[in-house]
Amino acid sequence: MVSQRIPKETNQLLLPFPNPAVRYVYFHGIGRTTDPFILLNSFGIQVPVEIIVESAATLLYKIDLQTFPKGIYILKNKTFTRRIQKI
Repeated sequence: MVSQRIPKETNQLLLPFPNPAVRYVYFHGIGRTTDPFILLNSFGIQVPVEIIVESAATLLYKIDLQTFPKGIYILKNKTFTRRIQKI
């Protein structure tokens, strides 16, 4: 189980793109305070994931989905839930 922290203000902007995704999905954030998140598969089981900081200047984050099976994933924390589709 992997838990990462991302800015709380990101909750307003956490719109994954491209979505659906083949290999990577990205999202932007703002601010510096943190809030943990998890990634769930379509069965509601938490899957290990590493969030990569693609650009610290613009707070662009990346999730590498290439080893994940095709399907629906849920990125969530205390205050938001976003659906990601891996194709």
